[in-house]
Amino acid sequence: MRVLIIGNPESEHIKGLAKHTAEHFDVDVIARDAKIRGNYDVCSLHCINSGVINNIKKIEKSCKRVVTRIWGSEFLRVSDKERNNQRKVYSVSENIAFSNPEILKAFDEYYAHEYSKKLVICRFGIEPLGVLRNLKMTRKEAKRYYSLPETRLVVAIGYNASIGQNHLSIIKSISKRGLPELVHFVVPMTYGRKQDYVNSVIKLLDEEGFDYTLLEERMNPTEAAIFRKASDIMIQVQTTDVLSGSMLEHLYADNIVITGDWLPYKVLDDNGIFMLKVSYVSQVGEMLTFAINNYEELCKENKDSKEFIWGLASWEANLKSWINLYKGG
Repeated sequence: MRVLIIGNPESEHIKGLAKHTAEHFDVDVIARDAKIRGNYDVCSLHCINSGVINNIKKIEKSCKRVVTRIWGSEFLRVSDKERNNQRKVYSVSENIAFSNPEILKAFDEYYAHEYSKKLVICRFGIEPLGVLRNLKMTRKEAKRYYSLPETRLVVAIGYNASIGQNHLSIIKSISKRGLPELVHFVVPMTYGRKQDYVNSVIKLLDEEGFDYTLLEERMNPTEAAIFRKASDIMIQVQTTDVLSGSMLEHLYADNIVITGDWLPYKVLDDNGIFMLKVSYVSQVGEMLTFAINNYEELCKENKDSKEFIWGLASWEANLKSWINLYKGG
């Protein structure tokens, strides 16, 4: 079977999918705007931009079957007009896959159940989980790897450079509470960069007197795993999300996670995964202070979460669903 994956070749999700799928099928990966050469048994679509929409008929002619994976922002952060244009892709898709039942339900209701029979759950595995599972480093050693202070709590603010991570509002909320002592902040800006926005975050961090490290180089799975291990607390209050792989990695690495109660994490809540919830980004500073003051006790809350997260988000647990999707099963 020949599988064509259309998406961002630099995405760690796409890299992982291609790597593991290639254990079973012949796989080609092309960028979102690249021309298709040859014929395929199945096309695995991981973007629904204008280029894909305009060329969907050509894609359909080159591929016996089309399956589409909704990444979240393509449904959650687009206009009604764009959602209507996306119907051209959905109408030719044999299946439409999601990582999160809540987003699947929202999609189904928005389109008045027109595509109900096509909708499936199909999650990416998270490559750094496999690294974390076998990582022998202590937390201090992981901090040393990133030249972070070993005697301070390391707090990660978000996990990429997107404005949707709400960095500016988080920083303002923390500074209003007064900067906690013995805390070092890390701001990952490794992808999704718009330099003007990154500069505004740096400017505010400096103005407010934060002790911080900015991560700008893209991390491979091993580097990402070590960073999760080096962190103690993660702040994840982005505007929308499906199910953040980075957040799951932080949880697996025994971090305390502060997140927003508006994010669709029912699958985690239903299975007892402990997270500190805020209702507004402005409450992050207060919640961070609580987390720092009660750090040792809070760390015990997720001692039994690892196996659930592994079963939810590892490639070992999720590859079969992709194989079945591509086979049409």
